[in-house]
Amino acid sequence: MEKCKCECEVCKSNIENLTLELTSAKKQAEENLNLAKYQKAEFENYKKRERAGAESAFSEGRALTVMSFLPVFDALSEAVKLVKDENREGLEMLQRKFESILANFGVTEISAAIGDKFDPYIHNSVAVGKTERHPSGTILEVWQKGYRLDGKVVRATSVKVNE
Repeated sequence: MEKCKCECEVCKSNIENLTLELTSAKKQAEENLNLAKYQKAEFENYKKRERAGAESAFSEGRALTVMSFLPVFDALSEAVKLVKDENREGLEMLQRKFESILANFGVTEISAAIGDKFDPYIHNSVAVGKTERHPSGTILEVWQKGYRLDGKVVRATSVKVNE
């Protein structure tokens, strides 16, 4: 393209107008690019929030499911202890199957034994006793087993604690 060699006012005005339009277009393009970057980042954050929300809902659902079955498992465990006849073998098989299902869900038992130190994060003190055989703040009895799901306590172990 050949450059205009005239220096008339019309050409100067056209050049100034084109320069202003070009500057304005560059500014608008930069604003549009920044807006697109912002929208892209906002959408990525939205996807992360939605993914985290879905994972949280799934985890809560698993925990509620496990918690609803724990009383049944407790009752089955008590039945195994009480039954002494030929039915015991069937109950033990059922108990092992139940334990396997819980393990597949990621459920682990919280260990608690007489003489262990009481930990309020994993134990629930439902009674207090006094004995000289154990130090203060230790477990005297385990009343109900506690469980974790994926490392989080879904039911604390119910215990009796020494004063």
